Amino acid sequence: MKLWIGATCAAALVAACGQIGNVHRHFVAEYTQPIAVSTTAHGASAKTRIVTRRKTVFTGPQHVPGGTAILNVPPPTRGPNGELVVTWPQWSALLLDRLHAPRCANNLIVIVAWAQQEGTAAGWNPLATTYDEPGATLFNSAGVRNYASLQQGLDATVGTLRLGFSSHGYGAIVQDLRVCADPITTATAINASDWCRGCSGGAYVLGTVAEVIRAYVASQKR
Repeated sequence: MKLWIGATCAAALVAACGQIGNVHRHFVAEYTQPIAVSTTAHGASAKTRIVTRRKTVFTGPQHVPGGTAILNVPPPTRGPNGELVVTWPQWSALLLDRLHAPRCANNLIVIVAWAQQEGTAAGWNPLATTYDEPGATLFNSAGVRNYASLQQGLDATVGTLRLGFSSHGYGAIVQDLRVCADPITTATAINASDWCRGCSGGAYVLGTVAEVIRAYVASQKR
């Protein structure tokens, strides 16, 4: 990992993070949608690339019960033909590891919401980055890439955040993830960055994070 990723979750924060039994299984079950793996996908970009009329979006902090708890997300599995199957929460957990950010509920919620907002079929690229990698192919005319593997897609996403850390507002996203900020806070940072500024009528990620929060809270009641 590049030195820019730097510090891990502070000791005080780690000490405060709890563990909620079985929540990770319920939450993953809510989002069994696997990320796309095709290296030849083509078509429209992520639906959020079309800027529509501006919406009024709630952007205040929203407390998530157990939001700072570290969730034990199970690793990816193999399908019936041996293919690797990775769900949104599993990919999110792997990305958080790369960013030296905790696998807390707040963080998993916001990255799953980000992937859900994109809704892209680009191969191994749930956040629809355009970062080039050896052997990557074009998904669409906007430059979104299909990646050859899970690891390459993770590398590209981290590379995008690194390159735009100071110039495109991505540093605020990473910093919020490292301290396990409220998911609305991190979603606001994503919304304010250049990742897809103005998309979804100004509701980019903020328009989906509440739904994922509700799914997480419901998973605790089972």
